[in-house]
Amino acid sequence: NKYGGYYDKLKSAAADFFPNSKELCRWSAQDCVTVDNVPYIGRYSSSTPNIYVATGFKKWGMTSSMVSARLIRDLILGRKNPYEEVFTPQRFKISASMKTFNEEVKEATKGLLVEKLKIPKKTLEDLKVGCGEIVEYEGRKYGVYKDNDGKVYGIIPKCSHLGCELTWNQDELSWDCPCHGSRFDYKGNLLNNPALEGLQASDL
Repeated sequence: NKYGGYYDKLKSAAADFFPNSKELCRWSAQDCVTVDNVPYIGRYSSSTPNIYVATGFKKWGMTSSMVSARLIRDLILGRKNPYEEVFTPQRFKISASMKTFNEEVKEATKGLLVEKLKIPKKTLEDLKVGCGEIVEYEGRKYGVYKDNDGKVYGIIPKCSHLGCELTWNQDELSWDCPCHGSRFDYKGNLLNNPALEGLQASDL
């Protein structure tokens, strides 16, 4: 993307370290992160003993997948595994973890509210072609993308899942939700769940 983004930074770094290298492909990934930063690996819940889950790897999929394979294998075969208690998705008992959970939620909510209350520094006129941002227009916040021809696409930057404020992904030309990972294209069409509906478009 000639308008900046993480791909450009990686390409620039590769050129510095490997001057004769060629870019063959590029891709992006979204990853879940648990409350305590430790993956959930094991039985999904006590009421579903035959359903297993492995998630929340926080970009450590290569190693976490091996741990998951061995741990889930042992659970299925009824073997004792020393890491079961560490990774079990059921490790958060309400009575034991509610205080920690509440503190995590408060911190996360506080950060999101601060972001939500911020008045955007940029206006529609400041937005460069090929870029997207949250801007102020007639006293309101809008998510806006301006294509290479100067055509403007506006959305209300509020996730249709639980209302978190969206962020612009310059590499994928998408609006991403920092709370639960839903993604939408620049026109507001749904790309990834857990949201089930697209965004409210807005003519500017």
